[in-house]
Amino acid sequence: METGPKTRFGSQANPRHTRMRVGVGVLVIDSTGRIVTYPGDDYSVHLVDVILAARIVGGSLQCSAESLELRFFAPQELPADIVPPAVAPVQDFVRGRSAVIS
Repeated sequence: METGPKTRFGSQANPRHTRMRVGVGVLVIDSTGRIVTYPGDDYSVHLVDVILAARIVGGSLQCSAESLELRFFAPQELPADIVPPAVAPVQDFVRGRSAVIS
């Protein structure tokens, strides 16, 4: 993800990162994201979620040191053990809501 006055979710870093982490080359066809701020007394924490829709253009799924299992599933069939903060942005994307800032 590139930073600056505006974050560009579809940058070339995403396909490179995908190939490095899971072994497939992708073409990003859609993207969205959101930033959630948790204010604190002395500082705030910002959680940035980036959701990419991509078409596989080469390679095959391969586990890396960061994964135990890789598989495809429909968005409405998210695994029960998905990281809780990731559920809402994926659901927003499936519903066609983009650039949700909360």
